[in-house]
Amino acid sequence: VLVLIMACLFTYVFGTYGDISPGIPGFSAFYILIVLIAAVLVVLPVIFIMQFSGKARRAIASNDPAELSLSLSSLKSYFVFMGVMAIIGIVFSLIMVLVMVAVGGSL
Repeated sequence: VLVLIMACLFTYVFGTYGDISPGIPGFSAFYILIVLIAAVLVVLPVIFIMQFSGKARRAIASNDPAELSLSLSSLKSYFVFMGVMAIIGIVFSLIMVLVMVAVGGSL
């Protein structure tokens, strides 16, 4: 996440002195937006796992089944998020393969 934030700062600094892609106006802002979205998508699963571990530790220490149930709901949120991201990745890959076949067939 720190690397993604540093990439945003790097792009912002060099974007003010000259666009990193002179042929495409506004590319620096678009790049910063994409990197920030990627940073959020990296941090979200970590938050779910941290919630799970904290609640599970408290549930085991206090022998509280209700707290354990809450911790497992955080774990479920993690796996749902990761499953949705995997499906999006597979669909995106299939679309790219179809685009490559279409472009390659027209050459």
